[in-house]
Amino acid sequence: MASADYHNLADCCPQGAEPLREMADYKPKGDMVDIEGVECYVSWPTEGECKAAVIVFHDIFGIHSGRHKQFSDMLAAKGYGAVAIDFFGKNPLVSDPPQYGASCCCFLSVLSSFCCGGLGRKQRELSWEASMGHIVLDCVVPWIKQKGVTKLAAAGFCFGAYGAMQCSRFSDFCCSASFHPSTEGFCKNTGEDDLELCRSVKVPQFVVATSMESAKWRPGGEAQGACEEDGTKTTWLLEETQKHGFMMRGDTSNAETLEAIRKYMGEMFSFFEANMA
Repeated sequence: MASADYHNLADCCPQGAEPLREMADYKPKGDMVDIEGVECYVSWPTEGECKAAVIVFHDIFGIHSGRHKQFSDMLAAKGYGAVAIDFFGKNPLVSDPPQYGASCCCFLSVLSSFCCGGLGRKQRELSWEASMGHIVLDCVVPWIKQKGVTKLAAAGFCFGAYGAMQCSRFSDFCCSASFHPSTEGFCKNTGEDDLELCRSVKVPQFVVATSMESAKWRPGGEAQGACEEDGTKTTWLLEETQKHGFMMRGDTSNAETLEAIRKYMGEMFSFFEANMA
């Protein structure tokens, strides 16, 4: 079983995490939309009135890789509006992702970014106080509410779990879901205290950690305890067989990985239904 080993690359993802994967055979159903100067992938229910929506926070590779768009489309199919914010914009950490798997060039691009401090700079630029909070609360949330939405949730993956948990501090949101969170590493680079962030959340949390996260971010760890200090309800699960990154980047040709993704998607939808009714 892999242990948490936070160094360089692990300031976001633990060593041995799932590589970048582009789902080459998937055709997105939504559209890229400019929201107050911020590019977002928007997928919306095609039938009925949409009163609930989810803001999706992408992993370290951005919304144009992995299953971010497919995940958003799945939310729309369940009746939720979905807005996946492109926080990297024109400056992604990987500028030319492979169609599937992790190419040598992709690996070198990511390694170069880590070694040169690119990830740390990106995280500091995107910290909640520096820019992320403005993008979410002043740009995206008002746009969503103008569409008639009255209930909001956040969902974050890896790098994006930081943003999802930040949203949980505000009354606009009903709940939050985080998968294989890299909040510890993100806060390390921004000079924030990840446990203080946990203590500040005010809405129910659904968290799926892998064995590659540090002990304090696994079930029963300090992060869960900090979230629950003031009575916030949490559902904190441990996925022991899959790697960090599996929800967005795991290889679905592997039956166990596909089953794990389906399992946690189902549990997340049940969590949203219970907290956004």
